[in-house]
Amino acid sequence: MISTTGSTVVVRSLLPFRSLRLIRPYNKHSLFISCCSSVSKKVAISAIDVNPVVERWPEYIPNKLPDKNYVRVLDTTLRDGEQSPGGALTPPQKLEIARQLAKLRVDIMEVGFPASSEEEFEAVKTIAKTVGNEVDEDTGYVPSICVLARCKQRDIEIAWESVKYAKRPKILVFTSTSDIHMKYKLKMTKEEVIEMAVSSVRLAKSLGFKDVQFGCEDGGRSEKEFICTVLGEAIKAGATTVTIADTVGINMPQELGELRITDADLEALVTCSDEISSEKLNGSVPQTS
Repeated sequence: MISTTGSTVVVRSLLPFRSLRLIRPYNKHSLFISCCSSVSKKVAISAIDVNPVVERWPEYIPNKLPDKNYVRVLDTTLRDGEQSPGGALTPPQKLEIARQLAKLRVDIMEVGFPASSEEEFEAVKTIAKTVGNEVDEDTGYVPSICVLARCKQRDIEIAWESVKYAKRPKILVFTSTSDIHMKYKLKMTKEEVIEMAVSSVRLAKSLGFKDVQFGCEDGGRSEKEFICTVLGEAIKAGATTVTIADTVGINMPQELGELRITDADLEALVTCSDEISSEKLNGSVPQTS
């Protein structure tokens, strides 16, 4: 491993090396070259021995992955991570973490719940204006900045006002879909929940969001047939990504394994919780086919 300077690039083979890959973090002043030799492990190489070829970052299409071998990363440290006891972050801390996530080349950053407070709104807005606009000239990388909103008009409108400055604004709009949540929390019928979900996705699209993720809170305890219905209607309304959240951490791998999203023009996610120490097991179960 040799330290020098440069961007995320791939260096074409220079004999006797089979391959050279240059991996650059966001900071333009650090570059690491890893190499393997088919002739000798003792061969030395310096930065001037190679002619870097810049590798463009994969094109970001909200509802699909152009390269089936590419792993798209969504990080929710700045939103869901704050729900951990003692995990509250100040706006400057959130901005600094967002910059570090950009150095790691995170594709999507879920950065907050702007309707929750004025301070949260301003923190999200700052990240959208800065990190959300810092395009790497060499690779084209820029993160998608995602915010959370309930299926409420006020939440969605505030979400747009906070993140509209980013080059790739994204919203995750959600509602509860389990019987117990619909009855005691929402006090709504299934039909009313479906209508609320559809109208919320449509509102987000009308405001300017091209990337809309719809999530089922407590999806782990929801009827599978109802999940299929509400997700289907959300997709028709314009959702590009759907999420089934095992909010209370009740599901086991075989149960999540039964869920299959077969729409080729859609991204599907499963959110796992660790109340019964099953998060890592559930997270390893393939969710698409």
